[in-house]
Amino acid sequence: MIQTQKTNIDGHNVKFGSHMMTFLKNQGIDFSNREHQHFRLTSKGWMDLVVESWYEGETLKVSVAHYGKQNGDAMRDPEIVYLMNMKIGRVIPSMYQNDYIGSYQEAAYEKDGLLISKKH
Repeated sequence: MIQTQKTNIDGHNVKFGSHMMTFLKNQGIDFSNREHQHFRLTSKGWMDLVVESWYEGETLKVSVAHYGKQNGDAMRDPEIVYLMNMKIGRVIPSMYQNDYIGSYQEAAYEKDGLLISKKH
């Protein structure tokens, strides 16, 4: 079971119901910074974890990815983008992409300040 952890970001209470978002917060990533941010987390024996965060309106987007190389090109292996809507205080995974297998899936998107889940 995922443990929900609440935190205050930019004056909003946000529930971290995601292991990944809780892990990133525990690594010291400050999601209250409204500027585009880039982080590289390293651990011996593992692929680097690349994290980017940026705001679009009131929604914080967080990209978490491993990257490999193929023919000189950076390949997502995989990338997951999370949406964090400050109005509702929730984090949801919105996109998954793995370049090595040609997979791209979108689970949710934002429209007019609302988070819309796609039906599959």
